[in-house]
Order: sequence, then C-alpha cells, then structure tokens
Amino acid sequence: MTELLSIFLIDYSESDFTNPHEVVRSATPENRKGNFSHMGAEFWGFESARHKTTALNKESDGFCYDNDAHEWLNIGLKARSEVSTITISTKWYIGNAVPEVSVTLRDGEKNQEVLSRMPLQPDSENVFDIDPTSATECRVICHYGGGIARINLLGQQLQEQANEKNLLETAEVKKISNSYFGTPMDAVMGHREVDYMRGWESARKGFGEHALFSLKNPTIVKELVVDTYMHRLNSPLSCHLFAVDSQEPDISQEIWDERPRWGLRFEGGLEVIPENFPEYMGNRQFLKEKSCASSKFQIFLKPSDSWLTLLGFGALSPDTFHKFNIEKSTSAVTNLLFMYYPNGGIHGLRIHGVER
Repeated sequence: MTELLSIFLIDYSESDFTNPHEVVRSATPENRKGNFSHMGAEFWGFESARHKTTALNKESDGFCYDNDAHEWLNIGLKARSEVSTITISTKWYIGNAVPEVSVTLRDGEKNQEVLSRMPLQPDSENVFDIDPTSATECRVICHYGGGIARINLLGQQLQEQANEKNLLETAEVKKISNSYFGTPMDAVMGHREVDYMRGWESARKGFGEHALFSLKNPTIVKELVVDTYMHRLNSPLSCHLFAVDSQEPDISQEIWDERPRWGLRFEGGLEVIPENFPEYMGNRQFLKEKSCASSKFQIFLKPSDSWLTLLGFGALSPDTFHKFNIEKSTSAVTNLLFMYYPNGGIHGLRIHGVER
C-alpha cells in the first residue's frame, strides 16, 4: 500500500528568497501573492538565486555559460522506505519555476538515479512514477535553479522510524563558556518545531565555545548530531567532542585544567597555547609574539592525554543536519566536553549511545 513518507531537509545549496524547509512539508503550498519582504515577493518552498549558469568572463567582455550548473537539495527519510512515486509541485511558481530536475535515491552506499533531467511544468503538480527503490536519502538536482514549492515521496516504509533517545536530555550542564542568546539545553531540546532561529547561540566576540555535560549513566557514545537548522548566517565553523570517565559526580579541577585547548601556530613553527584563549584573541595579544610577522596564522585544537577524543574535528555548515559516527568508541564515559569554533548558533544537539 502506497503512503506519504515522512521526510526532512538535510541541507541544500542555497535558497535566498524562501524558507527551504517548507519544500518537504505535506501541507498545500500557500498562495502568498501580495506578500512581500525585503527579498521581494514571498513564495512557499525552495527558490534559488538567478544566473547559476552564467558568469562574467573576467578575461574579456562577455560571459561564460555552464550547462551542467545546478542547485541541489538533500532530503532525509525518517525511516528506510521503498519509494515508488515522486511528486514535485511548482505551485504558484509561474515565471520562476525550476525547469528540470534529476533525482537520485540513496540506500546506504548504493546510489540510484531514478530521474534524469525531467522537465517540470510551472504552477503544476508534476508526478513521476518510478520503479520501487529503497532509500534513506533523496538528492534533487535543480537544472539550473528557480523555485519548487513542495517535494513529496510516496511508497512503503520498510523500517520503523528511528527514535533513539537523546542522552543529553537527562544530562546536567556543569560548565558553559557563553550563553548569550540561549543555553546548551535549549539546543538539546531543539527539534525543528519553529520557523526561526532558536537554540544555543553565543556572542560574536567568542573565540571557541564549550559545554561540559555530566551524563546520568556511563555511556558508550556512538553518534553526535549537530543541527544548525535556520542558522543561515551565524552557524559555527566546527564542532568537537571529548570525554572522561570519572567516578565522582564532578570531575576534578586538575582534569578540567588538562582539557583540550586552542592554540596558535605562527610562521616558523612557533606554537602558543594561551591559558585564556578568548581573552588572548580578544585583546589581540598575538601581536606581541616575536614570530607574528604576518597578519595570518593557524589556529588549532590541541588534544589532551587526560581526555578521550571522540570527534577531533567536525566541519559544520549553515542550516544543516549533521551526523557524526563515533562507532570506534568502545569505552564508557561519564562526562562529555562539547566544543565549537569560533562562535554562533546551534539549534539541535544530540548524543546517541549505549548506557551501562
């Protein structure tokens, strides 16, 4: 029996005019004719900027044209399913609809292109029946750009929806560097239930933020989820996760002082690990270093022998659902140090694992 499958937006190339998360909703696209914002007329769904295919030729008068240029959306299925129908609505997009789409369904390491540059009719419900194909993700390529109001996947669910417990929900925050616009627990409870930025956001002046979580039970961590949902222009650049196993309710000051720290590496090889990195950077004390002959230098995170590295470096992107696999971890831990750099906002923060 065919059913409407539950989906969510993982990430996308860009959608400057709209809230792209509307594109995966089952609701009928709204007619927003007459509604305007600072970006112009309002539309429901996904709409990219113009001129994806065309660029100025910097070497001479004229332009360069790329027929393979495109925008894209990556959509997640909330449960592994067999997809048999893809519907793509361009409702209300009359002169600015995406002209063609290609669609690839992904199941584990297997990728199957099920639509190849199929034309879309503007202001229409475009329905594509395909051979039943199992999938956990769906990638939609938009040739070349424009607007799509809604994408629905129909088929049969093969597995129950994953509903893993977020182990941070019962954890206690012991230390926090900055909570200017929200707290780490606001991110722990973030479930994409609003259409605006919410969660844990630090001030712009931050140079590396952290939160220390004390878990309710010793846990073998298997996965970290960091969701920068709706944080388009203020998401952090990276995230990091470290752990210790302590028999005491609170880790000792000695262990805390030995936590991973940010450092600077100058030309010539000099490395500096400031005691108070945010203060050092905020006061531009690096200008006093003899090796600071250039305005540019490297910043790195120095690990610690006293802390178990679960995720040394994880790159973050704006408005994206990130999953970091930590399957190599086999040791139960009691305290987690989550870090991000340099500052910004996180909507969702989850830890999945096995409690002992």
